Amino acid sequence: MPDLTVAPPPLYYAQADGTNFKDSADFGKDLEGKTAFRNLIAEFMAPRAGEPARLEDPSRPWFPMWRVNQQSPSVADPRGIAVVAPSGLNGGAKGEFPAREWDKAAEFFERWVFEPAVTVDASGKATLGAGAGTVHRAHLIVVSSHGWLGGFCGGEIWEQKKWFLVGKVAEEGRGFRGPVWVLLTQCSTLNSATWPSWAKVLANSSPQVRGILGYEEVAPGATMAAAIGRGFVQKLREGQSFLAAWKAVNPSSNWAAIVHKDAVNDKLKDLPAIVAGKKPLADVTTTASTFNYYGYLKNYKSGAAQEIYLAEPPFSFRFALGVSGKVHDIGPATLDGGQASLQDGTKRADWKWIMGVKLNDGAAIKSVAVEWIHIRPTKKRLQMDKIWQPPTATVDVDVTNTGAKKETFTVTPQTPAASMTITWRAQPRDVMAPVTANMDYHGDDKLVPHHSYLYPRVTVTPVSGAALKHDFPTNGLSWYG
Repeated sequence: MPDLTVAPPPLYYAQADGTNFKDSADFGKDLEGKTAFRNLIAEFMAPRAGEPARLEDPSRPWFPMWRVNQQSPSVADPRGIAVVAPSGLNGGAKGEFPAREWDKAAEFFERWVFEPAVTVDASGKATLGAGAGTVHRAHLIVVSSHGWLGGFCGGEIWEQKKWFLVGKVAEEGRGFRGPVWVLLTQCSTLNSATWPSWAKVLANSSPQVRGILGYEEVAPGATMAAAIGRGFVQKLREGQSFLAAWKAVNPSSNWAAIVHKDAVNDKLKDLPAIVAGKKPLADVTTTASTFNYYGYLKNYKSGAAQEIYLAEPPFSFRFALGVSGKVHDIGPATLDGGQASLQDGTKRADWKWIMGVKLNDGAAIKSVAVEWIHIRPTKKRLQMDKIWQPPTATVDVDVTNTGAKKETFTVTPQTPAASMTITWRAQPRDVMAPVTANMDYHGDDKLVPHHSYLYPRVTVTPVSGAALKHDFPTNGLSWYG
């Protein structure tokens, strides 16, 4: 009897796009034509009756999926590359969403992107998600959209709810289900401030995600991204690792990555064994003293690895916006909301940001120093006394401003206090003007709309004993101009 050779399971990818589809069309074409990847959506989802280029989930006819022409990606093509389109064809097709149902599409996608699956039931009907029947999952998920430094993303329909907020996913204890590699070809959602949230998401994933590739700040536009995608596929085919290939094709872009320490050398040829469960990661634990994931930034020592830990703050801390008599907490699950928006003191004179600090052992506080970090600790400091008025507190305090850019405010109670509530107010618009710019500005020394994010590094000094310091990257403020 001849030997039987069992074919490896198929490799599936899925991609979603909320902007110009050029990069998705080119990347999909190369993935399907030059690697073993097959398009999950194209393979299983049926075309809509009378509209063969639009693929349809019969249980969610309001959720757009399109086949698009590679040469003209705004053109629907029944034989083209399949793209999941939460904001419609080419990213901004409001007409596809009667009665503002684009929010419904965003809400569904927020769940599906972390579990990109298609279920085929006994009758052969295919629906999105994991359900009763045969479940097929994407092993590679690619998202091309707009992104923000708070860790959230969305498409060209600005009124639409954002597609996901990584801090919210992490707070809910969710992870990926299916993908072993993730590409986020969008601005900012993989910047270092989001790494604590991504580490939690990755630890909760099954199977274990090997790595996420993306960008720290501004990502390339669709045409340049298309060339990067084609180059990335070519580097993978040449035998480079996923991480090395991503670095190689982004020499002028602020690329970023989170990769498990056992997956740094993952290559395209390894994927069948990985998908088959033959190369599991040894451990995904991330704590204050244990790391298993490396973070990478182009701007940090030419992309050198940084170990990711999850340290708990050594003191009680609360950051919130107070406005109109209400207090809105600012944290990882709310960074896409208005409460995490920095507004100038002319526009929002009644806004105040409240910081509560208390030592866990109840000891008296000698001083609290707050250094405001712009995007990452290694980035240029901004002149913070142009952004913030001197803070006040619930007790009588002395306030000093130190640092080359006056970036650290030290609040010292005249009598040591068991706890402190510090109130911040933004400077008026004319005072802020020297440290703000429009979106065409590419320097590091100004707040740029949609591409700036401030978070506090807090040092609490007790009356006796050593000072306690902690960074709060997931308690920050985005600047929108």
